[in-house]
Amino acid sequence: MSSQALIDTFWCDIDIIDQIIEEKADPTVDSEHRYDNVKSESVRDVYKRIKRDNGQELDLNIMQDTIIDDQIIIVLKQRKDPVKFPAKISGKNEELLTYKTLGDGACGDHALVGEVKNGYYRAANPLETRKKLCEHLQKCFDENNVPLGIQLLLEDSFRKPDMMGAQFREALKITENGKEIDLLDKFKKANKTAEDFASDKQVFKAYLASLSNPNTYLAIEELGILATCLNKSLRLFKQSDTDPKEVTELEDGPVFSRTPGEEVVVYFNAKGQHFERAVIRAKNS
Repeated sequence: MSSQALIDTFWCDIDIIDQIIEEKADPTVDSEHRYDNVKSESVRDVYKRIKRDNGQELDLNIMQDTIIDDQIIIVLKQRKDPVKFPAKISGKNEELLTYKTLGDGACGDHALVGEVKNGYYRAANPLETRKKLCEHLQKCFDENNVPLGIQLLLEDSFRKPDMMGAQFREALKITENGKEIDLLDKFKKANKTAEDFASDKQVFKAYLASLSNPNTYLAIEELGILATCLNKSLRLFKQSDTDPKEVTELEDGPVFSRTPGEEVVVYFNAKGQHFERAVIRAKNS
């Protein structure tokens, strides 16, 4: 079975993983903590047994286990989200309903431009959407007009390298004149500022290299810019700061700004770092 076919199989079976997790949860504690003792290994073992019982023997290999574990982690994070859907939109007589959206690194792409396939929103070609995003940002860099949100993201990565994405951290390790150089270490040792780091040509090249990989999760800032590139008018919601059971829409600002185009509604699960396609509807009294 090819790696893509293998991934497709597990994406189609997230409902089974979800059911196993619920059966292993502790119903005596609150919803945010009832899954704390659910272990990926035990869920994976049950999942494989169910597949075998259904006549679908799976190859035992590390790649397969990693794919299963990734899906388990995503489901667990979604379960711990205190927002339950449909969720009331703060200050309005409306509610937000989310749809199942693939939970890999390209979940932002899936939520923004995906179509339903096997019960989940899925983008046809995340590589192409990332290419458009990177070409747009490269043009911005060449014109000395990098969006403020991206500038702040890069500066924050310099100040808090432990929070930096693995793909970006790896891309910062380059070869120059036959020598391996870690750009982050280079800037730190030279006592450069976060602003110097964010505006450096080599750093930006490494950033785009990581961003072009669909396994790299998009930040809110990046999803907003991708929406602009694809002529989408993105309405982005997240958990309310005042009522954890409600959701609120992100207002225009340096991090996110809405542009004209075809309207798309997306919910951002901050706990799970997951974007989901959504729809707004009138709230039943």
